[in-house]
Amino acid sequence: MPAENPAPTMRERKQRATRERLLTAAQNLLADRGYDRTTMDDIAADADVSRATAFNYFPRKEELLLALAERRRAVIVELLAREQPEAADVADRLHRVFTNLCDAFDQGGRIRGRCMR
Repeated sequence: MPAENPAPTMRERKQRATRERLLTAAQNLLADRGYDRTTMDDIAADADVSRATAFNYFPRKEELLLALAERRRAVIVELLAREQPEAADVADRLHRVFTNLCDAFDQGGRIRGRCMR
């Protein structure tokens, strides 16, 4: 019988929370200011962590972008998996996925551009 995953420790929960704060701060600042006008110092301050802590989690600003892209990819994969058994027509399935995707991004962070309904 496979071993069950133990509950995360307090330290692990704090690390996850810090990482999420950094990602959320980066997402918001990058959307507001753009990549070139957002610094790691800005992101650290917005996430309420030290500059050193921010660099411990993400040694380069590009790594924040990759983590944000992975977060979005995971949302898309989940939405596609949820729609697959429900819709036989590909066009209908894609329409519902993109509608749900827009809703998810609107709720999870500011995103530039318009979503079609």
